[in-house]
Formats: sequence, structure tokens, C-alpha cells
Amino acid sequence: MALAGMTLAQIAEKLGVCDRTMDTWVKAHPELKDAIRPGKDMIDNLVEGSLLKRAIGYDVVEVTRENVTVGFNEDGSPKLRMKVTKRVTKHIPADAASMIVWMKNRKGWRDRVDLHHGGTISTKPDYSKLSEEELATMRALAEKAEAHAGSN
Repeated sequence: MALAGMTLAQIAEKLGVCDRTMDTWVKAHPELKDAIRPGKDMIDNLVEGSLLKRAIGYDVVEVTRENVTVGFNEDGSPKLRMKVTKRVTKHIPADAASMIVWMKNRKGWRDRVDLHHGGTISTKPDYSKLSEEELATMRALAEKAEAHAGSN
């Protein structure tokens, strides 16, 4: 089951036990862990190899086979055999997403945003661009807020 890529929880489900029970069994019986480990390692290595191939690109040979007449039977019907009629080598290019996954897992890459702040931060509001009307409105609102705070 581990060879099929199943996690411990999935193996537990197949066996009809809860994942906590499976964890307990694996801890209590090192031979069980030893039996599962090679299958998990093998499938992990296969996936890792496939990811690496996708990350760097690879060549694949496509083979076409066709029935070819190689003679005739006694009754006159053609004798057919499958023969390779064409071989084509195709290049599968590197895949950027696979490269990113590889670099994140093997080289510690992280998605991050560098934020650079320029300028100043002031805690004092700048009222210089407000009109007299806007300033009067703000004064009235401040007085109202103070009166409300004083009544509580």
C-alpha cells in the first residue's frame, strides 16, 4: 500500500482502523514501520525523479508500430507482423512550475514579497490643505465628540 503512494492514514483506512491506531501500531512494532518504509521510500524516489525530469526537460522516443505483410498463408491470406515503422525523438521542455517546486523543497526557496518603505510616517495630521469650511466642520465634530465623551 505504501508502494502505491498511500499515506499512513490511507493505509489505516484500508485496514479498517483509525489513523491513531495505525500510529500506535507503528510506534509499538518497529517491524511494521520497517515493512512500510521501503515502499514509501521507493514511491517518494520515483516522484522525485519524475519531478526532476520535468524541471530540467527530457527526450522521449515515440515508436510507431504497424501491421506489415511478411508473406502469405497457405490459404492466400496475408501473414501480418507488427513492425516498427517510425521512431521520432521529441524533446519535452523544462517546466517552470516543476523548477519552483524543486527549488522550494530542495533549496529552501520561499514565496515572499519584499516591501521597501520610502518616505516618512507622521502621527500629526496635516491640515494645511484643508479649506476654512473643512476646518470648521472638523472643529465642530471634535467639539461634539468631546461633549459626548464628557457626558459618559
